[in-house]
Amino acid sequence: MILLLSLVLSCLACSSVVARISNEMDHRRWTASDQGPTAVGALAQTVDGYLWLGTHDSLYRFDGFEFEKFEPADGEPLGVVSALDSTAEGLWVGFRIGGARLISADGVMQPADPGLPNGVVYSFAEDQQGHVWAAADEGLARHDGTGWRPIGKEMGFTGRHARAVHVDADGYIWAASEEELYMLPLEHLCSWGQASGVNQSGK
Repeated sequence: MILLLSLVLSCLACSSVVARISNEMDHRRWTASDQGPTAVGALAQTVDGYLWLGTHDSLYRFDGFEFEKFEPADGEPLGVVSALDSTAEGLWVGFRIGGARLISADGVMQPADPGLPNGVVYSFAEDQQGHVWAAADEGLARHDGTGWRPIGKEMGFTGRHARAVHVDADGYIWAASEEELYMLPLEHLCSWGQASGVNQSGK
């Protein structure tokens, strides 16, 4: 009986804490009827505090109250935004039709740099040296400040397609192809090593 009473009191205390936290938080939602973007497939927050949302029709910026559609200076429609990443240089934007553009800190979309593999851009990652990596349907690439440099067999990445790229807290660069996972320590940029070679069949 004492155990049951203690359990009930504990549950009541937890419910009280949850209710208090819930009451202190501001919960909101935005739908299409509220002029909010739909079909959001990518999110990123830049250093100025803005939240950026990549959708099936364009790119939106959110200041916590209102959504603003990003309009490039040349008026060219962006199309489906498939990947976003906030870096020291600005916001990198990847597209489902392929290609990537950088929106600088002053809000200007920079010209496309050459060398990025074709196909949908799945993800970006910035390493500890400030270089940006991109996983695209037709390969993995690294931006050296002037253009994209494909990463291939010479560095150990043998996949035909890159599905994701990530830099962990220790600086290791991880990349995934359709069937394999690769890892590269930053101090060994010239000796890309395969961390796991397990394919989908389990061999």
